[in-house]
Amino acid sequence: VYASSSDVPSKEHVLSSLKVGAFPVEMFDAGAYTSLGDCGVSGLEVLAAKTNGGSSSCSALDSDTIFKATDDTTGVERLLKNVVSTVHIAGLSASFRNPVHFVSLVNYDLRDMHHEVDAVIDHLFYHPSHPPFLATRMIQRFGISNPSPGFVKRVVNAYRTGVYADMGDGTYGNMAAMVAAILLDPESSSPTLDADPSQGHLKEPLLKITNIFRSMDVHYTSYRSKRLLRQPGLQKHLGQGSYESPSVFSFFLPEYSPPGVVGRAGLVSPESQVLSGAKVSRLIDGILTSYKMGVTNCWNGFGTRLAGFCPTQDGVSDTSEGTLTYAPTATTVDSLIDELSLMLTAGRLGENNRAIVKGTIENMYNGGDKAKAIRIAQQLITSSPEFHGTGLARKGGTERVLTGYTEPPQHEYKAIVYLMMVGGCDSFNMLVPQSGCSTTVSDYNRERGAHKMLSSDLLSISATGSSQPCSGFGVHKELSVVRDLYQTSQATFIANAGVLTKPLTKHDDWMRESRVQLFAHNHMQTENYAVDPLREKSGSGVAGRILDVLRRQG
Repeated sequence: VYASSSDVPSKEHVLSSLKVGAFPVEMFDAGAYTSLGDCGVSGLEVLAAKTNGGSSSCSALDSDTIFKATDDTTGVERLLKNVVSTVHIAGLSASFRNPVHFVSLVNYDLRDMHHEVDAVIDHLFYHPSHPPFLATRMIQRFGISNPSPGFVKRVVNAYRTGVYADMGDGTYGNMAAMVAAILLDPESSSPTLDADPSQGHLKEPLLKITNIFRSMDVHYTSYRSKRLLRQPGLQKHLGQGSYESPSVFSFFLPEYSPPGVVGRAGLVSPESQVLSGAKVSRLIDGILTSYKMGVTNCWNGFGTRLAGFCPTQDGVSDTSEGTLTYAPTATTVDSLIDELSLMLTAGRLGENNRAIVKGTIENMYNGGDKAKAIRIAQQLITSSPEFHGTGLARKGGTERVLTGYTEPPQHEYKAIVYLMMVGGCDSFNMLVPQSGCSTTVSDYNRERGAHKMLSSDLLSISATGSSQPCSGFGVHKELSVVRDLYQTSQATFIANAGVLTKPLTKHDDWMRESRVQLFAHNHMQTENYAVDPLREKSGSGVAGRILDVLRRQG
């Protein structure tokens, strides 16, 4: 690559250009390599081979020359050979760098396999995109969904250098330095930023429950009851459950942007992905039940055991698996609200909601039924937006008005069912070319090979008059319901549809030419929900737009 040291512009150029590693010179025979110093390039050490007539001059470098340099971003010392290995594809102008290969194709060795796995892990760990990727994810999990670029950069620097203030050991990838940078950064600790509507995050369902159980001092009635949040089905009912992640992508995606104000502002709210009306209601129901009747399996509570009978009286929790035993130190209504606000909302309860709580419980508290007043205050504060998020809640000042159809529809009710088969649909096994298009059938059989569908596994449908290249198609035999709906004109197939913004093949530079991130599960799922690759209707979904068209047409 470099014939002379004059061809080497900088250490950084060497680190970015050379990809083939070299063995430490200590592994060779004594005197096999000699150091030529930096050859005028700061930060480099050039090692020349003296065997086989190799060059030992900075002005005449060869393929045996080794460059020794330390990567400033990771602190890792690199030994790189002065070669580039490129694979050229016959008949095409395409080429690619020959990837590193540790395992012999003839003599397999377990040791070499371990080395190759270690090399892959090192490649990922030291990749330039790793620190900012991890920094963003960690900041989100520590409570800020939309960190500023400056915040991410400061955390990245702490991770790369391994030091923040006097914390960390000075090595690349030190987690102590990263966590310290997140927690001690002004964006995490400055109360001024609470005024920024993009600051903070929405709390996860399980964290809301554990927040209540800890701050309200849950007391378990038995050792078995300590498995309260292990009951099966929490993910289904609340959107999140212990050890119930629906996929390797966890419960929600870090880049999820909900429709509405947040999405239109270009912000993300990952935890919002698990929300639905039913799940929010179920969560609130379980929380209120915990305050009134303890932790029980009744009334949508968070208990795990079926009680002999369900409690019906507010304040009675004799049959519950756990009881919230919070006993306030406060002696007045105002100090009680202050204490509950501190423990449940980190002191963020707004003046309007504070006034609502006080007006509701004041007479009851001063009249002698303090226990009931405390339970009601707990329920009201837990129902406030300040509890469910970590930002400051603001009231718009206008009452929400329910909107809908002002006139009855002209036709009978119809529903559109959008079945999203997340990562588990091979569409070439659902609809198959079958007759009236011999070329298309041959293409299908050739491309699918051993995975092609046989005629015996298909249910025939007619496409005559549909301007399709085939007059007949086959539907997978397990989809007889879909076949029947099609034959009665109640369903249709939209085939070969995707989210490409222009015709492309795998040989094109699709990463540059396409506006969407192809081959990424999460991004492709989002694109299929929206079906708007050109961003003509940003923030909308395909089902919603279909509904809008139907509504306009009566």
